[in-house]
Amino acid sequence: MENIKRFGIVLSAAALTLVGVTAGTASASNSSTFGCTQTIVDYVKNTNNTYHVNWVMSRNVCGSYTGHFNVIGINNSDTNPIQAFKVYHSQDVGAETPFCGTGWRFNSPGNYTNMGTACTRVL
Repeated sequence: MENIKRFGIVLSAAALTLVGVTAGTASASNSSTFGCTQTIVDYVKNTNNTYHVNWVMSRNVCGSYTGHFNVIGINNSDTNPIQAFKVYHSQDVGAETPFCGTGWRFNSPGNYTNMGTACTRVL
């Protein structure tokens, strides 16, 4: 009987260890939409209550237009049609850190219309 109890304790400890190891590896994401722009952030919660952000992406959720995105301060080139722009961030941040992306419609050289700035955050 004593061996069975000991075996049960070892299995329970192994299960807890497995849960502890895998709990910090689940990927999560959050998104927000404003105007024609949706911004998505993909992250993993670390064990020390910080978040490792893998990437931030903005994408067009309206009709087709020529333009570009500015995601966390980085512009991509004008494309026709504008679709999406993903920035690989790969940094640790604190909870509630905001990430924003803006869609810009090309009107003429040097003239753009803001199609929406969407901000989201890690939770």
